[in-house]
Amino acid sequence: MAWFSSVFGTLKKPKFMMKLGGAFIAYEVASLVGTYAVFHQMNTSPWFRYKIDNLAPPYGTYVVDAFYVAAERLSPEGAQRMIEQDVAFAAEVQRQQQNSPSPP
Repeated sequence: MAWFSSVFGTLKKPKFMMKLGGAFIAYEVASLVGTYAVFHQMNTSPWFRYKIDNLAPPYGTYVVDAFYVAAERLSPEGAQRMIEQDVAFAAEVQRQQQNSPSPP
């Protein structure tokens, strides 16, 4: 084991690699926090799901549909609750659009 300590004991970690490693870890933590924040909003807010669905017509729908599939696999009752919330929210939005006066 003497050769191990003699070979690897002389190698020093460059400061650049330490900074790069720290930046990578910070990026991973920020990505994890951001992903959780979006997941929490998708899971609790029908308004946020509505905005995502209408964000970019073909792609927003794919995101929301994929979220429903994932939620259904994790908890069928939760997915059903979200769908019911979204139907009620869409009906409310449609009712507000019909009752709002159109601009001249």
